[in-house]
Amino acid sequence: MSTTVHKTTATKGVYVSAVRRKRRHADPIWSIKIQVGRKSKYMSLKTTDKEYAVAIAKIVRTKISNSGIFIQNPDMLIRLLASLDQYENVNDITLSELRDKYLDYSREMHTENTRESVVAAFNEFERYIGNTMINSIDTQDVNGFIDYKRRANSIYTARRCFATLSPAFKKACEWGYLAENPFKTANRVILPKSPVV
Repeated sequence: MSTTVHKTTATKGVYVSAVRRKRRHADPIWSIKIQVGRKSKYMSLKTTDKEYAVAIAKIVRTKISNSGIFIQNPDMLIRLLASLDQYENVNDITLSELRDKYLDYSREMHTENTRESVVAAFNEFERYIGNTMINSIDTQDVNGFIDYKRRANSIYTARRCFATLSPAFKKACEWGYLAENPFKTANRVILPKSPVV
């Protein structure tokens, strides 16, 4: 028996899932399930950590999407991922660790007011989503947070949070912590036009 917690389309006809598989006389472990058409294959991650498994599934999806290769069967995909050395280079960093690294990086270029805005935006995001690994945060999480800030505060607060956090996540991509910036594909916050007097 298995439990799927994250299933996503990587490219047409190819699905990547994080799957928790039960073992006899042992704790369940997580695997990546790769499905091409009706054929599927499992790659064991040898971990009981759900968050890690979901993060790996998202990174695998990104690698497949970016490869531009037509995938004909699961074995072909396994070989592709092995050639990309995907599982050996996962950098785990939490939201609060990214905040601290980004503040260190921005010390020489941002004013004190801007740095306070960075801290406030990160703290709000962490209150909403928890101090999670940043490679488990996706566009849906970002959209949910921005919608929440729009309802709880204002569209201006939502816009400020978006504009403050997006560059930090872009920098995380440059540092190798993320394969893609979840803010890049999130819904933009459009401010209302001021009435003409």
